[in-house]
Amino acid sequence: MAQETQAKVEWLEYGDFIRFVQRREVKAVFFNYDHTQAYITFKNDRKSYTVIPRHPELVSILLQNDVNISVAKPYKLSQSNNESSSSISSTAIKVLALISLVGFLILFVGSNKKYSQFQTQALKETEATTEAIKENNRLLKEVIELQQIRSL
Repeated sequence: MAQETQAKVEWLEYGDFIRFVQRREVKAVFFNYDHTQAYITFKNDRKSYTVIPRHPELVSILLQNDVNISVAKPYKLSQSNNESSSSISSTAIKVLALISLVGFLILFVGSNKKYSQFQTQALKETEATTEAIKENNRLLKEVIELQQIRSL
C-alpha cells in the first residue's frame, strides 16, 4: 500500500479491506448513498476508500468485527448538479491551461531534436497531472459528501 500523508486518502483493494476488517483494524465504514463505495477509518485514524461489490454478508462481517457503519443520504438532484458543474468547470479550466502549456512548449521547442525527450516528459507529466486533478476532484466530492452528512 502506498504511504499516505495526513491529507491523503489512499485507495484500498476490496480484498485488503476485508482482511483489515477481519484483523479488527477498522474502526468505521461510511458507505455512499448507493452502497458502491466506502470511506474507511482505521483504528490508527488512517483513511482509505474502496469500491464495494455486491457482497450480501458484508454488513454481518462488519458487525461481527465491531465496525461502526454509516450510510450517506442521497442528495437532492439540484445540489449534485450544481456541485458537479462547478467541479467540472474547475477541472476543465485546469486541463485547458495544461494543454495550452504543452502546446506552447511544442510550438517553441518542437523543431529541435534535443528537446524531444523534454516534450515526451512534459506530455507524460501533463497526463499524470490531469489524472491527479480528476482524482483530487473525486476525493473532494467524497469529503464534501461526508462533511454534509456529518453536519445533518
